[in-house]
Amino acid sequence: MRAIRACQRIGALLAAVAVAALAGPGWAAEAREEAPKPVPSATAAARRLEARLAGVKAVEADFTQTLDTPALNEPQVETGRLFLERPGKMRWDYTRPAGKLALADGRDTWLWLPEDRVAITVPLEGDERDSGISLLMHDRPDLLGRFNVDWGPAFKGERPLRLRPRRAGGPYDALLVTLDESGFPREIVVIDPLGGRLTYRLSSPRFVDRLDPTLFTFTPPPGATVQRATP
Repeated sequence: MRAIRACQRIGALLAAVAVAALAGPGWAAEAREEAPKPVPSATAAARRLEARLAGVKAVEADFTQTLDTPALNEPQVETGRLFLERPGKMRWDYTRPAGKLALADGRDTWLWLPEDRVAITVPLEGDERDSGISLLMHDRPDLLGRFNVDWGPAFKGERPLRLRPRRAGGPYDALLVTLDESGFPREIVVIDPLGGRLTYRLSSPRFVDRLDPTLFTFTPPPGATVQRATP
């Protein structure tokens, strides 16, 4: 298909040149193709993303989460609904698997695994707790201060912004961020040091001023095992 299109384009160009030779120089000037628009710098794109995130108060969206690592025979796909209120609050309600919950209440994070009846909680503080997706929650998303910024490899006609942490030894090597038409992240890929990829795809976002505060509270059910980690 690409070869056919290339031949068609060459044929059209030759025809235009032939007609221009007969019609005179003025027509040829009009027949020239417009110069391609320059690609914006990654630094400028990162600044726009900072401004877009800073302007979001709260949002809810559908999500698809895909884990693809060498340890898995096939990618693990989970889906659900995301609720985000900046700064520091986030809730992932899973429909696949049903009942699973991941939550940040501004102080702590919780992961509820209903099949095991286990609740895991970790304090929400410090870069060492940065999971990549948490960049959506930061009060002041200083992307240029925290990351080396450039463009990632193009895929399906889109080129994601690549963010590589300035501090070595973190939980991930890079983030690939693809934006929607409004400039909000549509996809965030977290690349871990072993080559695994955790991809978050967001769809149908709804931006609001605030969300129900009860969305960001969690109490482990009676009989649940609670595992607490310390910074």
